[in-house]
Amino acid sequence: MMIIEVKLVNFLSHKDTSIQFGTGMNVILGPNGAGKSSIVDAITFALFGKHLRDLDAKKNKILIRHGALSGHVEVIFEAGGRKYKATRKLKSGVVATHILYEWHGEKWNIIATGERKQMGESTTREIESIVQSSFEKIQIASIIKQNELADIVHEKAKNFKILI
Repeated sequence: MMIIEVKLVNFLSHKDTSIQFGTGMNVILGPNGAGKSSIVDAITFALFGKHLRDLDAKKNKILIRHGALSGHVEVIFEAGGRKYKATRKLKSGVVATHILYEWHGEKWNIIATGERKQMGESTTREIESIVQSSFEKIQIASIIKQNELADIVHEKAKNFKILI
């Protein structure tokens, strides 16, 4: 999977932010409180409905920017040679919509909506199938939370495997 673009509207500290990612490695730099971690939260929330701030889904209201009534995130990504867009909208801290689109030449077509798990349907499950991963796996393999890097760098080799 390769992330192409992330949009954040009234999400955490971001009022209206759009970020284009290039091929290869991308680095996000900025002072404390600038919203760097919010970008990672936007990606994981759009794709999997989970974020690193509080793994209790009932705490999604903290994701809406202070003073706003709703917010949304959008992630455009490529996987398996195809282009997708995942959107998740929040209203009063509750997920109002979750839609997965696939790009077909000239327009986005909806391929999954909602999280009707009781019916065996789930946009998140569809995304996990497309990217062949889950929030938990990506969290372990790809995301280093704030203040964890120093622990990893200073860890002894014998304990390094346990850490990762």
